[in-house]
Amino acid sequence: MYTRRLANTASGPLIDTITILLGLTVGASTQASEFLTLDSIKIFGLGALSFVIATASGVIFQEAIADYDYETALILIAKEKTTIPLLLQKGKAQRGLGLNAEALSTYQEIIANDTANTRAYIEAAECCRSLAKNQQALKYYEQALDLNPENKYVRIQYINYYYLCSKFQEALG
Repeated sequence: MYTRRLANTASGPLIDTITILLGLTVGASTQASEFLTLDSIKIFGLGALSFVIATASGVIFQEAIADYDYETALILIAKEKTTIPLLLQKGKAQRGLGLNAEALSTYQEIIANDTANTRAYIEAAECCRSLAKNQQALKYYEQALDLNPENKYVRIQYINYYYLCSKFQEALG
């Protein structure tokens, strides 16, 4: 226990404090003519350039991810033979487009063909939540918990939904 705490401290606050103190010490004891040379300015410039490139790359990557085309995905899925994994992707695309009622139908189709698919029950419950079908959402969460009682995500969502519905006794029980 103490080893982990020591490692966390050494890799976080302690290293930050040492870095600041070292920077202050070197900065206070070094003459500007020795420190501000052409080589050190090049190093600062390269550091700034790498920061700009990393930031720009991150922004561009995020935009590429955000532009996932759900409509194209639905068209491609419609051309393929229906399988459970494709239906799960279809439901995800429908939810991404805000078509929660259609997504719920897709997840219900999965459940009809695979009654042991915990993920389909979870996704169906999420669709029901967005459609304000509270009782149906709770039933889907219960079915997911029956299939996998150790699923912490489902348990938390189930308890949270009881809490949101102001059913505090049920949430605790």
